[in-house]
Amino acid sequence: MTWRAATDVIERERIVRGLTREQLAAAAGLDPKTVRDMLNGRRRPTLGTIGQVARVLGRPLAEVIVIAEAAAGRGTGSHERLGAKHPIQGELPLVS
Repeated sequence: MTWRAATDVIERERIVRGLTREQLAAAAGLDPKTVRDMLNGRRRPTLGTIGQVARVLGRPLAEVIVIAEAAAGRGTGSHERLGAKHPIQGELPLVS
């Protein structure tokens, strides 16, 4: 998984839920600068940080990884098989 693909998934979910980056950071217990830098591609997050933010957005870490892998064209299937219209810009699938 590329960390950039994972942060793209997080950013999309944040926007869909109508949260600011500052609200997301506060809910995840993180510094707002950390979240801003992570989502802008200036900071490479740990899996723990991605998981922490994903939980706030109602997505388990494993699901974010599956979506990110599909978006990056790797993993067990393509984004079309997961139901996304486009790896990042399309609707994100719910993976069970």
